[in-house]
Amino acid sequence: MGRKDDSSEDDFLLESDDDDDFVSSAPAKAKSPASAKATPKRKKPSESDGDASDRLEDDDDFEQVKKAKTSKKSPGPKPAKKMPAVEKKPTKKEPEKKEPEKPKDMMSQSQAEEEVAKYMRQTNRPYSVLNVFENLHRRIGKTMLTKILDVLVEKGEIKCKTYGKSQIYYYNQKKLPPPCSTTLAQTEAAIQTVADDVQNAERALKEAESVLHGLSNQMTDAELDQQITEYTTQVATLSATLQRLDDPNRAPVAPEKKKAISDQFTKYKTAWVKRKRIVMDAIDQIAEGMEKKRKDVLDLCGIETDESVGVKAIPSL
Repeated sequence: MGRKDDSSEDDFLLESDDDDDFVSSAPAKAKSPASAKATPKRKKPSESDGDASDRLEDDDDFEQVKKAKTSKKSPGPKPAKKMPAVEKKPTKKEPEKKEPEKPKDMMSQSQAEEEVAKYMRQTNRPYSVLNVFENLHRRIGKTMLTKILDVLVEKGEIKCKTYGKSQIYYYNQKKLPPPCSTTLAQTEAAIQTVADDVQNAERALKEAESVLHGLSNQMTDAELDQQITEYTTQVATLSATLQRLDDPNRAPVAPEKKKAISDQFTKYKTAWVKRKRIVMDAIDQIAEGMEKKRKDVLDLCGIETDESVGVKAIPSL
């Protein structure tokens, strides 16, 4: 009996200790419920879960390899080649359809004969066949017109005169009414008056041209002043030379020196005359070929003459 009590007491103590531990741990867990929720317990992966994950990874690898093969087999769309720009040819405009010309109103022979006779009487001027054909606006053919003119000549309506190969037709003056003597006298007087006016105008024109020619040939005031200055200088030089030559104490010139100077002057004068003649002959030929005056050719070539530089005549001893 005594053993049973001891064991019961020991068991009671053990149970009480366990209860104390349980009680002491319970409130601690109750104090932090959030921490208990925040840290859920992990389940250990079982063998079945590992096999399933391995299978999924194998399937993913297979699909990636398959996609890579299909991407190699079916390349993306190639870039479209740029076609060269084709130049648009200009469209040819269709020629506008011209309306057919209306046929000219052709006359009968009788109407044409009346028309030609009326025209020749109204104009009262000499014409050739071509002139009449053009003046009548080609309403009558040339062949018919020639026949009509010949018929009118036979009838005496018009006259015909032949000049070489051409024939001139004009209205018969005898068929025109004679002019009135008074009208004729007035017309002749008017013609004479106009002729006198023309003669007077021509005479006045000639006088004006002569005055203009004289004025254009005269020197201007500036040219006169320049020439007076040159002549004054020349007179002073010649006066000094004359005074020196008239000096009785002057030494005479040696005959040899005088002859040498004379020969040299003759040589230069001969060359001057010869070359001037050659140049003028050439200028005259050029002017004749160009159908121009000598002065125009000299100005065109820029040649100075003796007259242009003030030499009126070739000097002599």
